[in-house]
Amino acid sequence: MRAPTLLLFCAVPVFAATPAWARPVVAILAHNGGTEITDFLVPYGVIAGSGAADVEAVSTEAGPVELVPGPVLSGTKILADTTLSQFDHAHPNGADFVIVPAILDSNNAVARAWLQAQAGKGATLVSICDGSIVLAGTGLLDGHRATGHFASADKRREQFPNVEWIANTRFVHDGKFISSSGVSASLPTALYLVELLAGRARALEVAEAQGLADYRAAHDSDSFQMGLGDLWLGARNYLLGWPRDVYALELAPGVDEVGLGFAFDMFSRTFRAKVPVVGPTTEVRTRHGLRVLRNETPSQLPARAVLVHIGGAMGAPGVRIGEGARAAPDVLSYLTKHYGHRVSTFVAMQLEYPPAGAN
Repeated sequence: MRAPTLLLFCAVPVFAATPAWARPVVAILAHNGGTEITDFLVPYGVIAGSGAADVEAVSTEAGPVELVPGPVLSGTKILADTTLSQFDHAHPNGADFVIVPAILDSNNAVARAWLQAQAGKGATLVSICDGSIVLAGTGLLDGHRATGHFASADKRREQFPNVEWIANTRFVHDGKFISSSGVSASLPTALYLVELLAGRARALEVAEAQGLADYRAAHDSDSFQMGLGDLWLGARNYLLGWPRDVYALELAPGVDEVGLGFAFDMFSRTFRAKVPVVGPTTEVRTRHGLRVLRNETPSQLPARAVLVHIGGAMGAPGVRIGEGARAAPDVLSYLTKHYGHRVSTFVAMQLEYPPAGAN
């Protein structure tokens, strides 16, 4: 009998690694040519920070991975912990969980083949946002319930009619597959994985540390709609927003991955801002060891650049945003103040995140 769709919380068993003494392994897939930044960084930071599993960033090939904000073809680069082939050599029995972010090349044959192989070894596959398109393309989701970003709903139903696509939920758990809705669903989905790995009490502790009271699956995706006015706003900002505003993200050693992901994504999705990452060295380690590559130095920034601190001292010049889930409302509040409610709502909608001021 097929496992029920998880729409609201129910009792779930804590995951047990095999053999019992082994720590679970969570692999997060990254395509070098373009991987959605929040889809990738949020699960990495949340699960690694929970201590519930060994988390490895796995790239499709050697070399830097471009992390991008959705459809914008420019981003920041990281170096993954390992490649697909290296991971397979180190873990011949596969991962316990594989997280699949949205990637620009959703038809990538290498990624699809690796996911099929991991499923064959018993991994639970977890898609974030339109990582569900990558996962559905393997054929593995046929006959299962799943979800994805609201804007791709018609495309997914047309391309993958054998998947039962569910709306109005943050995440769906059906057997060995977990899928989530839009970009911001990476946070509750990652916390749900912590629950599976270490129990609900630990997941709630991690949620509180992130700035959340809970991580429920309940969600109204029907309230998010991309209309002509939104398309016009994005096009106008992109074509007429010159010179670009510059928000330079400070890469201090130990920077929080979740805050970094939300900040880069949200400032970029105004379509009128350039978002370089600056740091003291060419390569900066995040809080849980991910290597982020600096793409500009402070001396290269234009005079109009605004320095964005993730955490840090209150008195530092520039903009200070909170760490973890606190980063998202902080950025939206700033965007509302400087661009107006229409722009901040446009940004929030792209991430399926409540607009600034919403309950």
